[in-house]
Amino acid sequence: MIPRAVAIAPNSTQNVPLTSVKVVISTLPTPKIYARQQAIMGGVDIKIVLSVIKCESNWKNIQSNLYNKRRKHREMSFGIAQINVLAHPNITKAEAYDKYFSIRYLVSEVASGRGRQWTCYRIITKKRTVQYSRFSFSGGGRIILRQ
Repeated sequence: MIPRAVAIAPNSTQNVPLTSVKVVISTLPTPKIYARQQAIMGGVDIKIVLSVIKCESNWKNIQSNLYNKRRKHREMSFGIAQINVLAHPNITKAEAYDKYFSIRYLVSEVASGRGRQWTCYRIITKKRTVQYSRFSFSGGGRIILRQ
């Protein structure tokens, strides 16, 4: 686990000398390591969790690029796990963008048997007979099966 240093200024409107800036060391693991830990603790296949996140967002904290022509707006899915906030009104947009919350939510849903709400989960589990290394992820929500 690599600690990350974050500089925090007491007040952004004040002229603060650089020596008075506090440095806070965070011991949060990287999202990939955290996803592995959560999958193990949740009793979920690590490869499925990592593959779903890789397929849905390529580990980027983004909004979905899918455009709904009928409703004339982009899909309301956010974060690395692409949580749809319209389908889950109890989850805020800020929570969906939080990488660690998204990972915990994805693992809990997969552990509860509700992983099929992610398109990539359905594709990955349908092709479970094919070895993991033969999948190629485009990062735009598509999985390409390499020959």
